Amino acid sequence: MHEVIGLHAPCLHFDANSASAKFASVCNRHLHGNRHNGGMTAEQQERDRLQAALLDFWEANQKVGLKSVRQWAIASGLSPSTINPVLKGTANKRLEDETYFKLAVGASKLLLREVTVDELQGEMSIEGSPQLNGRLRRALAALKRIPADRLDEEIAALEARANLIEETRKPPPQDA
Repeated sequence: MHEVIGLHAPCLHFDANSASAKFASVCNRHLHGNRHNGGMTAEQQERDRLQAALLDFWEANQKVGLKSVRQWAIASGLSPSTINPVLKGTANKRLEDETYFKLAVGASKLLLREVTVDELQGEMSIEGSPQLNGRLRRALAALKRIPADRLDEEIAALEARANLIEETRKPPPQDA
């Protein structure tokens, strides 16, 4: 049984059986991940985000064309056992890009509309508006150029301008 001795020496473990400390040259990721994200690696966080996005897509479209996981899997040319663990949150690895492509094709067949991989992965997309998508890409590119220490301030200013525009677009209250 090993215990971690303090945050200052994350690779130093205390062995309770021999009452000695041992230095581990390779830290276990599950013990010593980023302490700000509960020990999860960036890869694990991205896997969980993708699983949540696919589940959101499934739930949003279940009543309008995706009747069952089996039906979606068959339309996609996949086995239901490929999709079920992801939707149930029991999958330990993320789906391959090819699998997402097949799921998008299958969902497109069943929903009778184009479904993209971005949509399955929860990426921002405004359907049917390439001009707006272009504007959003430009806005995101501009935000990426802002230094991290000023980003919150600039976003707050943008939100304030948007609120002001929204207020000026409202019709004036009618007096009775």
